Amino acid sequence: MKFSQVAWVFLIFVLVAGAGRVRPFGFSGVEQLQEDPDPADKYSWRLHHFTTEEFQLNRSTTHRNFQRFILTIRRLLGPIRDRWGFLRLPRGIATGTARYGLIRIRIEQGVVTLVMNTNDLYVAGFHSHNPEARPPNAYYYLMEDNRRSDGFRDAAGLFEGATAEPLRYGVQYGSLGDRASTRLGRDRLISAITPLYRRTERDDWPHHIVVIAEMISECVRSNYVLNRVVRNFYLGFLPDNYMIWVENHWEDLSDEVRNAPPSGILQRTFTPPGSAEPIEDISRIIVLALVTVLNKPPPPRTNFPPHDHLLMIMQQQEHHIMEITTRIAGPNGTCVDVPRGEYHDGAEVFLWPCKSDDNPNQLWTFKKDGTIRSNNYCLKTYGGCPSHNYIMLIECPEHPSDTFAHWELRQDGTVLHYLTGLVLTARSAAEGSLGTLTVDVDKKAPGQGWVATKHATTTTARIEWLPGRCLSMMSSEDYKVVLADCEGSGLTNQWSISWHRSIQIGWNNWG
Repeated sequence: MKFSQVAWVFLIFVLVAGAGRVRPFGFSGVEQLQEDPDPADKYSWRLHHFTTEEFQLNRSTTHRNFQRFILTIRRLLGPIRDRWGFLRLPRGIATGTARYGLIRIRIEQGVVTLVMNTNDLYVAGFHSHNPEARPPNAYYYLMEDNRRSDGFRDAAGLFEGATAEPLRYGVQYGSLGDRASTRLGRDRLISAITPLYRRTERDDWPHHIVVIAEMISECVRSNYVLNRVVRNFYLGFLPDNYMIWVENHWEDLSDEVRNAPPSGILQRTFTPPGSAEPIEDISRIIVLALVTVLNKPPPPRTNFPPHDHLLMIMQQQEHHIMEITTRIAGPNGTCVDVPRGEYHDGAEVFLWPCKSDDNPNQLWTFKKDGTIRSNNYCLKTYGGCPSHNYIMLIECPEHPSDTFAHWELRQDGTVLHYLTGLVLTARSAAEGSLGTLTVDVDKKAPGQGWVATKHATTTTARIEWLPGRCLSMMSSEDYKVVLADCEGSGLTNQWSISWHRSIQIGWNNWG
């Protein structure tokens, strides 16, 4: 086995083994897992109803409090890991009150108990005991399968003396509202829970339930969603198309993992929006942390081949968000660079050909507080209206509060500027500023794709499509790609194939 393969297997083992040692976060009243009557099937267990202690949700709640809260719910749902390292829901369909988990959340005004259907992790309803409301002791349940039914009414039996009232919408997002326009974060979760306790703003309850479902149900299902929420816990954020895709494909991805052969190759290929690399094997699902809790058990685990994106594993660990020091590689083999190592307030940052792996001018640390730092100087946009303005350095304060210096490296390769929603952009040569960095609207342009990597390389080669016939561009004015004689078309059949898998003609800087 090659060294890189050994490193890959060791890293996966550390992440999987470490994830099993999460300290419980204030949960009690949990009935023990009972072994299945069939001792031959050691992966077949049954989970009974559980109730949590109160989770304190207020303006003092930290992202670490929230993360431990989610991790402990996972432990209660199914503390058994399958042979691939995934947590899985108990086999079989639970019925009656045994299928519900009660998640108690205390806000300033009182306690709201969320009812989670442990068969699929959807929020089935909620209960609050508010003496000032009518009725004071009430359980509200959603329709099952988006049709009016008594599907979740039976959970009322878990709340002594509660009045059960149906809601006119179901558990599916389609009947609740638009996720893309629903902002998430700590304050948004508080604002969603509070009206449920007060029984006010009833027309907005579907919107509030979307916030709760994404910040609790989806975080339990996927480390990708959990880490997005944790990284943006205080400032808040809007889900992008990639995150919504992950949520929509949880069941499909789970089924593919369950049915995959020992090689780990999936029967279906998934291509998330904005992704240049399709998801073809289980190692990719693990690396991107798309699925953490499975709906059904998968096959036995095997070794995975080495992967190009080990940094993604480091960023998606279950216990905490790691700080990584790396290069920020952009188009044409260039990296974000501090010219001549001149670190001072207001110094402009440029793109420059990537240098040796340990060159300090191109090493950047992605910090937990959202800043990107080099030599204790932070990346920041120039001016109060940053669109199209250049990117510069400021000396990082001890406790950064300047939201113009907060960023996020997103899964699609863009670097998001928190405050404005714009993304880090390399200006094209046509604008006369080849190496200049700015922020602009996300247009999915080649100059807006970045990777945190320690090995940014670009390969120049011909692409032979048919024997003796290569992809060529006839002239710089024509822009037509044709098949031509590989030996007769000169420089126009030399293509740069970069780390982010873009293909660019030799004289075209940005593809």
